[in-house]
Amino acid sequence: MRDPADGLVPPGTLFGAVVCATGEGGFNGPGQPENQWWSWERTGRATPPGLAGDAWRRPEQVVERAAGAGCELLVLPVEWARVEPAPGVVDEAALDRYARTLSRCADRGMVPMVTLHDLAHPAWLGAEFWLTPGSPERFAHHVARLVDAFGTSCRHWVTVLQPNVGALAGWVGGHNPPGRVGAVADAWAVLDNLCTAHVLAYDLLHERQDDPVVTMGMVAPGSYDWHRLPVDVMVAPSLGVARGELDGWVDDRRRLHDDELPPASLADLTARRLAALWSPYGRTGRGVRARFRQRRVAASPRRLLDAVYGRPARAPLDGLVMVWAPGSSARSARPDALGQLGRMAGVAPTEAGHPAAPWDAPTDLDGLGAWCRTLAGAAPGLPLWVHAGLAMPPGAGVRPDGWDRPAYLRAAVAATVDAVGDGTPIAGFCYRDLGGSVDPAGTGADTGLFAVTPDPAGDTVVWRDVDGAGAPAGETFRRLIAAVRAGDRPAVWGGAPGADGAAGPPPGARPQVPARRVTAGGG
Repeated sequence: MRDPADGLVPPGTLFGAVVCATGEGGFNGPGQPENQWWSWERTGRATPPGLAGDAWRRPEQVVERAAGAGCELLVLPVEWARVEPAPGVVDEAALDRYARTLSRCADRGMVPMVTLHDLAHPAWLGAEFWLTPGSPERFAHHVARLVDAFGTSCRHWVTVLQPNVGALAGWVGGHNPPGRVGAVADAWAVLDNLCTAHVLAYDLLHERQDDPVVTMGMVAPGSYDWHRLPVDVMVAPSLGVARGELDGWVDDRRRLHDDELPPASLADLTARRLAALWSPYGRTGRGVRARFRQRRVAASPRRLLDAVYGRPARAPLDGLVMVWAPGSSARSARPDALGQLGRMAGVAPTEAGHPAAPWDAPTDLDGLGAWCRTLAGAAPGLPLWVHAGLAMPPGAGVRPDGWDRPAYLRAAVAATVDAVGDGTPIAGFCYRDLGGSVDPAGTGADTGLFAVTPDPAGDTVVWRDVDGAGAPAGETFRRLIAAVRAGDRPAVWGGAPGADGAAGPPPGARPQVPARRVTAGGG
C-alpha cells in the first residue's frame, strides 16, 4: 500500500501539457518555412496557423504558462520545415533556439519531451512523401541531426504522433494532404513507412543517448488494425513470437480485441471486418476473402516487419502515447470503429452517436481508463503516456452536454489516478493543448488550457489567465497536480461545487464517470 505522503501516484508519473504543432505559429506565411499544408492553406482548404500561440518567437511565455499551471512535463513540437527549410539547408539558429527552449523547461523544473513528427513535413519533400520507399531513412537522418544538436537537453521523445490519422485522413478521407480518397492500400503503405520510421529513430536515439525514453503515439481507440496492430507487430519479437508465426498471432490478437470490446453496432462490425480484410497482416478467412487477404499480404509493403525482426528482440518502444481526442469513444471501453475511422479520416458522421462537431463529442473518461487497462493487458509493462483534451465551441460557448474544462480536468486526473491505482503503467498524463493551437479543419474549436488572443498593441498575442470560456482551467490543473502530490484524495475527486469559479456539468448532463468525480469544485 502506498504511503499517502508519497502522493496518489508514483513520483515518476508526470502531469503536464502539450504544445501542439500548430501552436508554434510562424510557418507557411510569406517568407516563412513551409510544410506540406501550405498549398492547402493558400487555397482555403485548411486554416493557416498565423501567430497561433506565438510559441516560436516567444517560447518563454509558453514555458512560464506551463510552469504556472503546475506542469511537471511539457511536450514541445520541433517543426521539420523550420529546421530544414530547403533540401540540405539546415537552419542552425532554429536548432539553437529549440535547444534553448528545452533548457528553459529544465530551469523551470519541467521535463521537456519533443515531438519529432506530427502530421507535417517540409513542403519540398512532396505531399506524398510518406508513400515513397526511402521516407523512413530520410526521417532518421533528420532525427540524427536533432539529437546531436540538442545533446542532453532532451531525453524524452515522441518520434511519430498520430500515424494512423495521417494515413487515414490523407489517403482515405481526403481531408489532409495529399487529399486522396479511398486509397486504402496506399494508406497502409504510409502507415507502414511511418511506423518503420519510428523503429529507425528509436534505434538511433538509443545509440546516441544513454537511457532515453522513446515513444510513438496513436489516436485511440479504433479498430484493431488501425490502432493496436502496429504496436503488436513491434512488441511481437519481445513476446517470443517467431516471424513465421506472426500472421496467425495477429489473427488471435484481433479476435481477442473483438471479444474484449464487442462491436457497438452492425455498422461497427462491418467497419472492423473491412479493416481486417484490407490489412496486410493475418491469414484467416475462407474462399474469396481468404484469397483476397493472401494477395494483400503478399503485395503490401511490410517494412515494419523487416525492421522489428532485423534487430534485437527488445521492443522498439519505451512507451506508447495514447491520444484520447474528444469523441475518442462514445461508449465506455466499446469504441465504435466506424465512427472512429471516420473521425480519423477527417469525416464527421452526423447520424445518431456520431457528433458533427468536436464539442458535441462525449467526454467518456470511463472509456479512457478502460482503454488504458486494455492496452496495458495487451502489452504488459509498456508505459502509457495519455494525451487528452476537451473541445469547446468557439466564442466562449457552452458545450451541449454542460461540461466545462475544469470539470473535465478533474474527471481526467481522477481517471488517471484510478488507473494507476489498478496497476496500469501510466507514465504521464498531459492536457492536449496548452493554448494557441489552430484546427486545420477550420471548426474554430477551443481546446486550450489557456485562451490566446491577438495583442491589439503589437504583432504578438496575449495569453489570458483563463480558458476560452472564461473558466480557470490552468489554476484548476495546478491545484489538481498539487493535490495528487500531497495525497489529497478529496481534492482530486471533488469538493464544494463552484469553489474555483467553474460551473461543471449541470444536472441531467451525461457524466461518463461517477458523479463524485465530475464536480467542478475547488478542493
